[in-house]
Amino acid sequence: MTKPGQAYLDGVVADWEAMLGTSTTYAGKYDHGETGTHEVGHWLNLEHTFFGCGPKGDFVDDTPAQRYPTNGCPEGQDICSAPGVDPIHNYMDYSDDSCYTEFTDGQTQRARDAWLFYRASA
Repeated sequence: MTKPGQAYLDGVVADWEAMLGTSTTYAGKYDHGETGTHEVGHWLNLEHTFFGCGPKGDFVDDTPAQRYPTNGCPEGQDICSAPGVDPIHNYMDYSDDSCYTEFTDGQTQRARDAWLFYRASA
């Protein structure tokens, strides 16, 4: 999180063309505004879902293991042998915007904790 005296560095950065209804560059892929949701997830201490098939992953126990970022919205994709299909609907993946629908309960708790411990008092 932001170090004392560096509050001016705190925030979220996203390409304006990834915002809802503004894209010609990302049309049909990243043009529903979910890049903002993804980037705010990072601001609230969430990691990407894709860190290989090992146990650490995104450091949230209820996020299924995912070897690499998703391209498109491949329903039912399951690259790792660990329980659960790849979290292609998770905002912290790289799926197409139209595929996103969720954060896990564990991610939601991690984001709430980050808000309470790092953001709310700032």
